[in-house]
Amino acid sequence: SDVAAAAKALGRDAEDTKFSIFVLHNKDKPKKGSLPVDVIDGDRYIAAVTTGDVWINYPWEATDIDEHDRMAARQATT
Repeated sequence: SDVAAAAKALGRDAEDTKFSIFVLHNKDKPKKGSLPVDVIDGDRYIAAVTTGDVWINYPWEATDIDEHDRMAARQATT
């Protein structure tokens, strides 16, 4: 793997790399893939919030941030 190759290049190949995953919104729906059991059971999958299967329009994905802000403000009032 890329991680193993980088660790070896740095002389750190004897270490055991453990990844954690943080998500802002964990959608409560069937997933297309799966994560290793040790990540899920080892408390290394962290979600800030678990939501229903809703569309979330993140500002960093907006092509027009001003339009995004106008729509967000309008949605907050309805």
